[in-house]
Amino acid sequence: MQKQTTMSVCLPTLVLKENIIQLPNVTFKIGLTPQDALVILQMYLEAPHCISPRMKSLIDLLKEKVECVAKHEDLTAKLSPVAMDSLVAINKLLAADEKEHPILATLFFNDSEVSKAGVLSKICGIHLTPELCILDLKGELVGFRNSKVTVTSPGKYQFVGEIYFEITPINKAEFDETLIHTWAGIVEDIRANIKIVLEFLKSFETWKDDDLGNLLKRLDPLGELMFLQFSEPTTMSNLVKLEGLTENSSVVEYDSILKICDAYMSTFPFSYKQELQYLSCENLVAKLNTVSKCVKFMNMIFTKFLNIDHVYDSWNRLGRLKNGKVLQSRFIVDHLRSFKKFLEAATKPQHSNRSLTRTKCSKNNNDSSPDNFNINNDDDNDLKCIEDFIVNIDKFHISEDGKTSLTKDYNRLRKMQSQSSEYQQLRNYFDIIMEIPFWTVGEKRQANIDINNARKILDRDHYGMESVKERIIQHLAVLKLTENTPADAKSPILLLNGPPGVGKTSLAKSIAQCLNLEFQRISLGGVNDFADIKGHRRTYVGAIPGLVIQAIKRSKSMNLVILLDEIDKVGVVNSKGNPAAALLELLDPEQNSSFTDHYVGFPIDLSRVVFIATSNNKWEISEPLLDRLETVELGGYKSNEKIAIAQQFLLPRQMKRNGVPREQIRICDVILELIVNGYTHEPGIRNLERLIGQICRAKAIESVASEGSYTSEISKNDVIRYLGVPVKFSISEEFSSDDSSIQEKYGLVNGLSYNSDGSGSLLKFEMIGIPGEKRIFSTGRLGNVLLESCAIAETLVEHLFYTHTFVGYDQKELVRRLKETSVHMHVPEGAIQKDGPSAGLTMTLCYLSLILRRPVPSNIALTGEITLTAKALPIGGLKEKLLGASLTRSITKVLVPRLNRQDLIEIYADSIDGHAKSKEVLTKLVLDEEDCLLNKSRRYSFSDVVESWIEKEYGIIVKYVDDFMGVISETWNGDVKLVRTVFKANL
Repeated sequence: MQKQTTMSVCLPTLVLKENIIQLPNVTFKIGLTPQDALVILQMYLEAPHCISPRMKSLIDLLKEKVECVAKHEDLTAKLSPVAMDSLVAINKLLAADEKEHPILATLFFNDSEVSKAGVLSKICGIHLTPELCILDLKGELVGFRNSKVTVTSPGKYQFVGEIYFEITPINKAEFDETLIHTWAGIVEDIRANIKIVLEFLKSFETWKDDDLGNLLKRLDPLGELMFLQFSEPTTMSNLVKLEGLTENSSVVEYDSILKICDAYMSTFPFSYKQELQYLSCENLVAKLNTVSKCVKFMNMIFTKFLNIDHVYDSWNRLGRLKNGKVLQSRFIVDHLRSFKKFLEAATKPQHSNRSLTRTKCSKNNNDSSPDNFNINNDDDNDLKCIEDFIVNIDKFHISEDGKTSLTKDYNRLRKMQSQSSEYQQLRNYFDIIMEIPFWTVGEKRQANIDINNARKILDRDHYGMESVKERIIQHLAVLKLTENTPADAKSPILLLNGPPGVGKTSLAKSIAQCLNLEFQRISLGGVNDFADIKGHRRTYVGAIPGLVIQAIKRSKSMNLVILLDEIDKVGVVNSKGNPAAALLELLDPEQNSSFTDHYVGFPIDLSRVVFIATSNNKWEISEPLLDRLETVELGGYKSNEKIAIAQQFLLPRQMKRNGVPREQIRICDVILELIVNGYTHEPGIRNLERLIGQICRAKAIESVASEGSYTSEISKNDVIRYLGVPVKFSISEEFSSDDSSIQEKYGLVNGLSYNSDGSGSLLKFEMIGIPGEKRIFSTGRLGNVLLESCAIAETLVEHLFYTHTFVGYDQKELVRRLKETSVHMHVPEGAIQKDGPSAGLTMTLCYLSLILRRPVPSNIALTGEITLTAKALPIGGLKEKLLGASLTRSITKVLVPRLNRQDLIEIYADSIDGHAKSKEVLTKLVLDEEDCLLNKSRRYSFSDVVESWIEKEYGIIVKYVDDFMGVISETWNGDVKLVRTVFKANL
């Protein structure tokens, strides 16, 4: 075997409690006091390359806690330059992990001696509880100290500063035949050990009362100890994993051998000295010899010491003697006497530094220290945990009513019989209460926010959305300037409103990441019981807290971001109450500081929680609830934005998910445009990502099955082959005025609609006239607002014919046609309910086109409401409507009310890169627009920079109109002229 070089490193070192040892390749948890933990952790702040943002925020939080209770203590410690270089070297050595971690060395203490061997571990996680700081240590390397260490307190974890270690880097080694043969034998022996253990557990669990041999086995203390240790769920899981490792040990490599050896030594219950002897081995040969001895030792325990045959034969031999029954009785009495003495010795108070804290009684593994795993979950221990909680209740941020209620419930619990159902209900109640992180309520939200890093996070995770990102950056900047947010600050409650698939949920996750807070998501879609929000009362069977309290329990912090997803889809009023009304208290910053969950039974302060809600249609939210939310609108994506998102995000992600290498698929923008326009018609990108994933899977099949003829470039033919027939060959064909040999070209007009999912689309208005009395009959599931707009259109057109003369037309013929024509108006698609105030101009033009028998150009669409005086009123959703018109690829001109130009100004300003420049341009355009509207001579004399940008981005020419006369002029380019005539109404 080739000789391996050693490396000297200097690392912060912790000596573990007496008789506690850590092994490599095992995640080890230690519970330190906040002061002791801070001494160690704050050293790593000087090495930011190995500290994650979340870990840094937890260290800062720990520092603030410690300073509040121990201001007089000197807790400062610095990392030496040598130690910093060692951290870099070890992280480089452990190149298999992408992340860099803080490295902490651990030594072991026994019989007044500190071990030479130590384990170099990554600090993988930090968990804060009211009393302890839990560190997750992942053992990686074994090192041997060459510095003197003195331990003053063997009963506690002790930080001994920086210690020099000699380590041997892991690399591939060459093996001779002898070593390979030795290793093969050890693997077979380990498999035999596992088989013996499994058979022992099976026989131990399935023993029968009438089986004397098994009864004698149960009386053996060694057998009982082995059963207790091996039947523990974690040990059983590790045993299965170890069995899998030995099955895959055909390749003889240095690191795989070490992994199996470490797993074996940590799974089987060896003594401290045996584990330390294994850890102290300086080379592979010594390790294999030690493991071989341990394997033989464990085999001897099960085959010799737990062999009950001799005891069984001796028992039977006693029974055959003349006084055999007396001797057997004496055996039983002596055995019982020994058990009694053992029980007395075990129950005597012993000097131990292991105090039963609430953390050690916790059932949550993340809050447990490594030396509490044998604590019994019996009633006495549970009551002790609850008692500790009640005794220290003043340390938690619980209201006075809550303290009184909890104390009263605890006194009731002590007097109950443990077998009663009410006792179990109260036990479960206290278990849940103790898991709520009341200790974090009064903590200040950390303001160590990097604005530039926040921008990078938002830009990395989301394309476009500049106005939305700016709103988030503004909030972060306020926190940054105030340095520490006041404890009574009210968190804003944001509502991200927009169509599906535009990134509302992922944006909320990015906000939590920018704030360095925990993130929890609550789906409100379909929630129809107010108890899901407010919790069930404890009198009900199976009662649990509400969704909000459960989210706080999972996050272990009151300072977190909670996403209330699909808030517009909360159930309506029913026999189970009104869930939307239950949200009123939760989402009111003035009330949620005393939010009462029915299960908890006393007020809880939620003012530190950042609530973010999402919706597809904010108008489906009740008015009182919507009034409590700060709405941020997210629009749909344009075709060019979808193409950019597909290239930068969707394609790489789908290739990674489907196991396709990056160089095996290339999709150009032209092909992506074909997919976007031909196979999708949505404001978001979910369906687009599904289609790209479908292409990746098809290319994966080709890559595997190809025999040298594979092509990475995706062509139009490939798209059709992979995705099938396009949803629509061309939307322009669907909305063409030449698609019917029956319908005349007039009476057809393109309108624009804003859909309930937040998208915009083209809406066709069709009118045909037949002889009959003057009237307009409508179909297409039109709402009341549209029907009223239709009535206004009918009256206005009739008024035009009586008050104006249409140049070039027979006026009498037009009036006769108007009086004797019955009109049927239809708005496809008939299955969809339609309503809204923005189709007045469209229906009026459609009716006029029918009476004049003059077609409206099919490349024109218009939107806007109309009054009886023919004024064009502004409408909403203009950006989405323009996007919908652009997606048709057939609309090149859109007529909008003049007062809607301000919406286009805002859209244009949001598209400009740079916040300062965007606001500067917006201010200039708004002031110019205001001057144009106030000065009639300048009403249409404005810069066309906005309109030029719209034409470039959307491919649409925007024309403004103030009244219906402007609509007529822009539609037919001045070919239809009207002259006012004298008209006297008979009143």
